[in-house]
Amino acid sequence: MIMITGVNLLIASFYYTTFARDWFKNVNIKVVIYLVPMGFTYMFYFMPLINLVNTGIEINAFWNFTLYTLPYIILGLGILAYAVTYFTTQKKAVRHDVV
Repeated sequence: MIMITGVNLLIASFYYTTFARDWFKNVNIKVVIYLVPMGFTYMFYFMPLINLVNTGIEINAFWNFTLYTLPYIILGLGILAYAVTYFTTQKKAVRHDVV
């Protein structure tokens, strides 16, 4: 859940940068932009995690970092990016009369 939350926040920060200008134009493109990173997160994070957790296989340092440390880094980056784009987009929204 930590990795999903971090990826969602990173995607939301991307949406906020274009929201004041575009609103709901090109919704299909935004859906694809959301689904592709989520699909890659599922394929390359959750599937290896499910295969390695209860098998008793000894994992190396790379997999240990990827499975147990990377989600916290992604979450931290997501929170930071979301906060920065949220406050900058508020200024853009006022300028474009979106409020």
